Amino acid sequence: MEMNQQDDEKPANRGFVREIKESLDARIGAFERRIGIEFAQLKGEFSDFKREVQETTRAATIEQKGQLDAFLVKMETMWRESFSIPQRLDEHRKQLDDHDQRIRSLES
Repeated sequence: MEMNQQDDEKPANRGFVREIKESLDARIGAFERRIGIEFAQLKGEFSDFKREVQETTRAATIEQKGQLDAFLVKMETMWRESFSIPQRLDEHRKQLDDHDQRIRSLES
């Protein structure tokens, strides 16, 4: 209901109060509907954002697992080599000693 200057001068009656109440109820109802729609949109946007964060986190976790696996493979290889390399060096040293002895025996 729209009021004009003449309405300001009239005393309020039940009908007038009822009209004001109905007008306010309608405006409040429209506001509540608009807020509900905006809330639903924000909820949808939040759900989309949450899903994107989860997918990004999942992808990063998978990538990190891959990097960790590659690192562990390298570490395992180094661990195995730390045992085998000294043995091979020892074998080569023995072979060189044998060659050295044979060369000396041939030279004498």
